[in-house]
Amino acid sequence: MAGICTLQAGSATWNLSPVNNHWSKAANWTPATVPYGEGDVASFGVSSIIDVVLGDAPNGTDATNIVGDIVFSVGASAYTFTLSPTTESYFATILEFHGAGITNNSGVAQNFIATRSDTKNSGRFYFLNSASAGENVVITNQGGNNVTGGAYGAFTQFWDYSTAGQATFVNEGGQVSGTIYGGVTDLLDYSSAESATFINEPGAISGAAAGHTFVGTSPPGNIGTSTFINNAAAVPGAEGAGPKLTEESQRVQPFSPRARP
Repeated sequence: MAGICTLQAGSATWNLSPVNNHWSKAANWTPATVPYGEGDVASFGVSSIIDVVLGDAPNGTDATNIVGDIVFSVGASAYTFTLSPTTESYFATILEFHGAGITNNSGVAQNFIATRSDTKNSGRFYFLNSASAGENVVITNQGGNNVTGGAYGAFTQFWDYSTAGQATFVNEGGQVSGTIYGGVTDLLDYSSAESATFINEPGAISGAAAGHTFVGTSPPGNIGTSTFINNAAAVPGAEGAGPKLTEESQRVQPFSPRARP
């Protein structure tokens, strides 16, 4: 992806009139640097460009984008953030939250999309430490659409003491027969579902996997006052959606941010 930033990272505000929609373009921020650190805050107000794409990271070697917080000010525009598969890197496009997470003071819904990929790993959101997904936030995890390269859908994972807040999570079903997982939300370690809403969609066609929410927290079933909406399969042979409540979290270990390349 064009526009990789080589400047020192730091907290910054998305511009009123950015050059383009690339998160990694320093000229899109004030000051002209890309937030790329565990303590960095990315702030968003009113802007003429509200479809923000994350791909290659500012370090130019992978696609793991790192922030402490994303903050939407009062009256901010309604944004959509998309984790787009990159052309330069094999690695999955990732956005990690290490601080407070997402704070939405805008009064409108803010959308985050972890995309599927045919040839690379699907997108991932990681909430770490005590980061929260906030409120009036919608996170969509797309389902896999290719058995060879996209058998696993995109996912969002909560680690440590992070929380799902009052956000809404849409876990889409797989799009083709033979997919292993649709979109997934994982609650791991000591994380909490809090008051979030989890919408799990069925596989789109016969043989396609559904979207799921996996709860593998300690104490087990740490689901707070959350809501699970599990939509039944609409076509014969497709997997119906549902939550998976379990203490076993070994399934997700290969995808842990602790073991990323």
